Amino acid sequence: MTVTSVPNPFPGELVVRRIAGPEEFHLCLQVRVQVFVTEQGFPLAIENDAIDQTCQHIIALWRPRAEEECQPTEVMWEPSASTTVPGTPPPPRVGKIGRVAVLQKYRGLRIGQRLMEEAHRVAQTSLGMRKIKIHSQYDKADFYLRIGYDMPDPTQFMEEGYPHVTVVKNLG
Repeated sequence: MTVTSVPNPFPGELVVRRIAGPEEFHLCLQVRVQVFVTEQGFPLAIENDAIDQTCQHIIALWRPRAEEECQPTEVMWEPSASTTVPGTPPPPRVGKIGRVAVLQKYRGLRIGQRLMEEAHRVAQTSLGMRKIKIHSQYDKADFYLRIGYDMPDPTQFMEEGYPHVTVVKNLG
């Protein structure tokens, strides 16, 4: 689990970790629906499928620092981002991370980077992955390149009707 303080304009606490049960899976799904269905226009039917049952789900939860806005017993955590890490791959231990989503109001605050750091940690230490590949939306590939991924082949392919490229990262 990673706990990080994120700079203004949203002072608060960020917790990035594997989900702790069905309620948090529902929060992950809310983030994905907001990003992929509402913002990007993908069909709702593809956001909750059989793959979800075999994945590790990582969530970023945000809590504002303004304690005066809540009662002492309230925990006001808001989901800000989520991703999935499918189960243990066979040798050569190349895994795939998917459905990386950050809510619009949290973009640019490095929450996506923190989310990916935790996904890498889970992939490597819990699932034994040595390398990660991602089918990135073409216009989002720069995010992955900034956090250490390579794009061995810039050839675009269509996935769910949208241009994608494959990016990869060695985990060590």
